[in-house]
Amino acid sequence: MNTIIDFYRARKTVFEMLKDRKYKIKDVLIPEDILLEDFKTHYIQKNIDIFVDNKKKQVYVCFICQNKISPAILRAKVEDIKEKYLTKKNKCLIFVMKQPPNNSILKLKLKYEFVQLFWVRTLIINITQHNLVPTHIIISNKEKKQISKKYGDSYITYLPLILKSDPICKYYNMKTNDVCRIIRKTPSSGITEYYRLVS
Repeated sequence: MNTIIDFYRARKTVFEMLKDRKYKIKDVLIPEDILLEDFKTHYIQKNIDIFVDNKKKQVYVCFICQNKISPAILRAKVEDIKEKYLTKKNKCLIFVMKQPPNNSILKLKLKYEFVQLFWVRTLIINITQHNLVPTHIIISNKEKKQISKKYGDSYITYLPLILKSDPICKYYNMKTNDVCRIIRKTPSSGITEYYRLVS
């Protein structure tokens, strides 16, 4: 029962994550606000995946509900989903797994750049809504140029780093060399802003 609730809550967080990534959620087969009792039926039928097809980008979220899955089966799933659903250049395939992905499964990301792996337990709550987590915003190329113009061309390359594997970077699907503006609010110093370079 706890596993079903974990996936139910994680699926809600995934919808929030997709909206934060600027996907327009429409025509989803099983809606975000599905009741737990109805969700249980879909879970048992292994029918809780999410597919979003926007004008310029697509995302498919595949929930792996079994305890163990071999890298070969997961590779076959990637190829099958890619062929059936992910036909656009800007695509993303997210696997939400019952168990933390092991090293052999993590190697999938080396072959498929558009694949992301999450353990269901890391999605039970939305980390961006935690009061201790500051606001993170990926800045545009235009903003990057403005910063370089203001502080010098090499300024961005010397920014402190934030790793792609950081939970916030994974949540927003930040890429290497993205620049992230972090806005922190504190009672003592008010609002402070600083930047990190994604590595």
